[in-house]
Amino acid sequence: MQQLLCLEKDEIDINDILNFKITTTEAQENREAHLTGLLGNSAMGISSMETTIYNDNELNIILFQKLAGSKYSGKLDKSIIIGKNISKVTFGSIRRIIWYN
Repeated sequence: MQQLLCLEKDEIDINDILNFKITTTEAQENREAHLTGLLGNSAMGISSMETTIYNDNELNIILFQKLAGSKYSGKLDKSIIIGKNISKVTFGSIRRIIWYN
């Protein structure tokens, strides 16, 4: 019997987040983006988030999911500081634009 060990993270597609919303608040030196929504699959929870900056002006956000259990929730309620040099925020490995200035 062969067992498969999956080391890949399970990326969340933006279409799997109900009522997804991004709002930004301006500050003197930067902005704050607030992401809200609810993961559509009630068995899953948001386990982690990765951010990457591309070309000094794009902030990319990728969310990952795991079985919810008691450790993870499907509620999206994350805040991220965005530097003034960032002109767009993208989501997922496909880098879909969710905010631009």
